[in-house]
Amino acid sequence: MSKTEMQPAVFFAEREFTCWRERECKDVYPCQVSRQGSDSVRLKLDDVSIRFSKGVAQEIAHCLKDAFLVNLGNQVNVLFTSKKRKSKLERKFHKDVSGRWNYMADGRFKCQQTENEIYFSKLVKIPGDTMEELGIYTVEDGGVELVFDFMCYSFSMQDAFWLAESLMDANRYE
Repeated sequence: MSKTEMQPAVFFAEREFTCWRERECKDVYPCQVSRQGSDSVRLKLDDVSIRFSKGVAQEIAHCLKDAFLVNLGNQVNVLFTSKKRKSKLERKFHKDVSGRWNYMADGRFKCQQTENEIYFSKLVKIPGDTMEELGIYTVEDGGVELVFDFMCYSFSMQDAFWLAESLMDANRYE
């Protein structure tokens, strides 16, 4: 196989996301999750291609599920959280003045960037040149944001759950 040929995907999932901050305009964008090799998971949001190591993809999936649970709990005035786990991202749960729970998960990751994609390989504790920040947050009225240094994507809690499950499913395929 030449370098320009693509390996067939061993996992592929696709869905249109509702842009949460523009939902009144019915704005949507495509989301694709795929896995071609054994070492990484690819996420394509709109026209941006992002690749994660398996560990980073799994951590993002867990944090997206946390955000989903917090939003679900806000619908019934309860804080739902996932089982206790050691998180690579710094997670915070706090209640705002309206009584609504908010979730934040932040971390810095070692990255490699090409003109076509950015690759998040591992969490870093000490800032460096090849580092990007990544965050997952709940937003007003039940949305979730996936925030990178270069872009922010907002979507519904149902989209967050789908993305979390797709990242986990992609991690399971060998």
